[in-house]
Amino acid sequence: MAETRTFIHARMESTKQPAHMLQELNCYFLKDLDRSDLFVTMFYLQYNPTKHRLTYSNAGHNMPLVWKKNTQKIITLDGEGLIFGIKKDIVFEQKEIELEAGDVLMLYTDGIIEAEDSNGVFFGIERLEKLITEYNHLPPQELIDQVMTQVRIFTGMRHFIDDVTLLAMTVLK
Repeated sequence: MAETRTFIHARMESTKQPAHMLQELNCYFLKDLDRSDLFVTMFYLQYNPTKHRLTYSNAGHNMPLVWKKNTQKIITLDGEGLIFGIKKDIVFEQKEIELEAGDVLMLYTDGIIEAEDSNGVFFGIERLEKLITEYNHLPPQELIDQVMTQVRIFTGMRHFIDDVTLLAMTVLK
């Protein structure tokens, strides 16, 4: 993660498009990961707050969710792209979406949707979508707190087995 962050910060000014950034990262990691059982996933996005435009590419990561206020429905931000460190020449699809005031973006790691209850049942994407739909009116930190609380109740555990990261954003006017 530290290497990824450093790489992105070093290239941010010269690499303007998410798909291009992912291609450069894949080339960088290919040397380190090609003979190991390790891999890196990433969802990379850029948000233009003036135009309310989100531009994104995916390298095998969980697809973020967007609760659209105007339709009262959740959409997924899908994009074709393989995990880093597997193949040299990967094409990362780049997509754009316009967001509107009241829309909510949620990015998450698999530690959320793969959290298990005592019977080995996953929390799952459907439960996460339901929580976003129910609590979309809350400020981002409160939405995150609600999700974390519900996952803890579901698993019956205070601490998680896998890494857990949530990022939420509400589009303002």
